[in-house]
Amino acid sequence: MNNVAESNLRSPELPVGTVTFLFSDIEGSTELLKQLGDEYATVLADQRRTLREVFTRWNGQEVDTQGDSFFVSFPRATEAVAAAVEIQRSLAEHTWPENVEVRVRMGLHTGEPLVAEEGYVGMDVHRAARIAQIGHGGQVLLSDTTTSLIRAELPDGVGVQDLGTHVLKDISHPERIHQLVIPGLPDEFPPLTSLEDRPNNLPVQPTPFVGRMNELVDLDILIADQDNRLISIVGAGGMGKTRLAIAAAEQQLLTLTTSNGKDEYRFPDGVFYVPLAPLERTEAIIPAIGKATGFQFYEGVDPKKQILNYFRRKRLLILLDNFEHLIDGAAFLTEIVQAAQDVKILVTSREKLNLRSEVPYELRGMRYPEEAETQFAGELFSAVNLFLQVTKRFHPDFVPDNEELKSIGRVCRLVEGMPLGVELAAAWMEVFSPDGIASEIQKSLDFLEAEVRDAPIRHQSIRAVFDYTWNILSGGEQDVLKRISVFRGGFTVEAARKVAGASNQQLLALVNKSILQRGSKQRLGIHTLLRKYAAEMLSQNQIENDRVHDSHCEYFAQLLYEREDAIEGGDNSDSLAEMDNLRIAWKWAVQHEKIPELRKQLQSFNSLLVFPGWYTEGEELFRWAVDMLA
Repeated sequence: MNNVAESNLRSPELPVGTVTFLFSDIEGSTELLKQLGDEYATVLADQRRTLREVFTRWNGQEVDTQGDSFFVSFPRATEAVAAAVEIQRSLAEHTWPENVEVRVRMGLHTGEPLVAEEGYVGMDVHRAARIAQIGHGGQVLLSDTTTSLIRAELPDGVGVQDLGTHVLKDISHPERIHQLVIPGLPDEFPPLTSLEDRPNNLPVQPTPFVGRMNELVDLDILIADQDNRLISIVGAGGMGKTRLAIAAAEQQLLTLTTSNGKDEYRFPDGVFYVPLAPLERTEAIIPAIGKATGFQFYEGVDPKKQILNYFRRKRLLILLDNFEHLIDGAAFLTEIVQAAQDVKILVTSREKLNLRSEVPYELRGMRYPEEAETQFAGELFSAVNLFLQVTKRFHPDFVPDNEELKSIGRVCRLVEGMPLGVELAAAWMEVFSPDGIASEIQKSLDFLEAEVRDAPIRHQSIRAVFDYTWNILSGGEQDVLKRISVFRGGFTVEAARKVAGASNQQLLALVNKSILQRGSKQRLGIHTLLRKYAAEMLSQNQIENDRVHDSHCEYFAQLLYEREDAIEGGDNSDSLAEMDNLRIAWKWAVQHEKIPELRKQLQSFNSLLVFPGWYTEGEELFRWAVDMLA
């Protein structure tokens, strides 16, 4: 569309007062001209004739026409909308030359322009032209003003869809844009190009972004590095990967960089969100990227070649959300970054892509207070802030006292800062106190469930998250995960081999799939809630459950026996790291009468008497067992 702002074809019949403007043009007219050659003149004439007949029928006054574009004014908004609907239907029914589509985009706005000697003047003309420019072929866009005037008098069956607020080029104030939904015609289009220098289709989030400021800084640094072309945010289900990625993408949309002494946007061709969760096959990845970025595929040409050629000319960021179930198609991402040096890809996934070009960013829970921090400022802990944000949806005036704040900290600790766990827990503030919520979480995983109608089913309960995780594991990985649930406080690779029968490859796979977490001193760990889920799976087979606990007990009894001299000599750092496992092993030995068969090894448990807190659980039981060994 040419940038018509003011008419230079003044007509004495121009409507005055409150006027509705309609701007239109053919999408891709230059490509059509190249494709059709001389035949394009016939197509253009048919298009002009169709539009003019309809404009006349609905009292439209042609203000200006240049090439394939029209500028028309109407005395009533309802007439302008009726004309737009009829035009789109007529164009769709028209017989065009073979393999040709004539897609006309339209923009309507109602205002009170001035009529000068040279025609209409004023910002209302500019606004109508800019609204038309951000649309796509076949799409009819309306300003908020026009929509308010016609909503009660729409043509039969026609609806209006709110497309949100958009910033228009050269217009200081944002405009809420609406789209006509015309029965029988397409109603899904690529994202509006409302910011022509940084188009995007990022979804608007229903709640403010909380915490994760350090993570946003980290991601900005990674994306700014020219050597990093493919960055993956990897983490377990419920960790808030999507929310963080969208926030990072929004940040990139507004990020300026300096080139040749001039400021410009880092991704002038846009930032685009591609939701992969609904896809079932890797073959669907390319069409999904095309749809999100607004790329139109041509028949008869390899879609991969088309999209790669398109990206070679672009500077943009693509956000691919929820990649884990399409991991076999990850190699295509390498092809993108190799073909298009100015395209960057941000991926969220529960599993690493394992590509040489990948820069993984591991995401864990939000910050929460440790048990020792009985006094803390809640604003320092993002998990606590998230809990309070959710609570204020139900209790806007809720201000926690010190005891309630401590209990909220306990809740966040029990879910280890998992954002979904925090949100599901806070949803129960309508019924329970923070202390009551913490108690219920300790009783059962199933407490962490809430009906959130605008969230995916897999995010409406912790069990649903873990069911999804469980189902993407192989049978061998499931077996190892079940057995690992007997550990407490982390474990070494050697312990996993001996107790859980895990191979190096299985442990690596579970780390890559965000099931296990790397800790300090070459230790591995597992999220508390996931460990409880895996323990439930193990308990379904009593024979296996007892065998694995026996193995755990025997391993740590022997480990302590071998370290007894070091402990008595004052070197107890390694044993302190295993304190939780030693306590569980000791408890199992006592409760399941393992003392006679492990008497020699269990004698070494006496050395644990020097450790503070050893008798924190079942004190009399432990003292009785120690007496038996004396």
